[in-house]
Amino acid sequence: MDNKMTNDLHVACLNGISTRGDDEALKTLYDMLHKKVYFFLFRILGEKEAAEDIMVETFTVIWKSAGSYSGRSSVSTWILGIARNLALDELRKRKFHDCVDDHPHIAGGEIPSMEQADRSRVIRVALDRLSPKHQEVIDLVYFHELNYPEVSELLGIPVGTVKTRIFHAKNAIRAALASLKVGQNDL
Repeated sequence: MDNKMTNDLHVACLNGISTRGDDEALKTLYDMLHKKVYFFLFRILGEKEAAEDIMVETFTVIWKSAGSYSGRSSVSTWILGIARNLALDELRKRKFHDCVDDHPHIAGGEIPSMEQADRSRVIRVALDRLSPKHQEVIDLVYFHELNYPEVSELLGIPVGTVKTRIFHAKNAIRAALASLKVGQNDL
């Protein structure tokens, strides 16, 4: 199913929810998008339970405000925007401080080589070195497959800023991988 047909189905679900209080429409929307929303939330929050809780809260908000969808973006982008805002609220509530010792790549501890860790761990170390803004755009573009205008809409920033953040994030990833002594052919 192409993106337009998928979005049309999502819009139909939202219409069913907002006009008839259709439980089946919410279930259909949930079945189609819950994995994407959960993965998105898990990458922001870093905890399974927190991601699950905020995902439930996200679909509760969708149930209550389906009629407020304006059509300016795809339904999945609108839903990820709701999830993002709820996740950021959760992070603000936590008000905790990480201990630098919990992050060996920052604290000066040993950085895994290709022999010591699999590719995903090395990439995770490189991604962890990005600023939160750069992590966010990389996550949305490459892991959630949103296009630049959708990321722009979701984050409330110009498309040019999205492009600039992607450019700088890629350069930072290359530099991080180089400092880990990982070449492009090693991945």
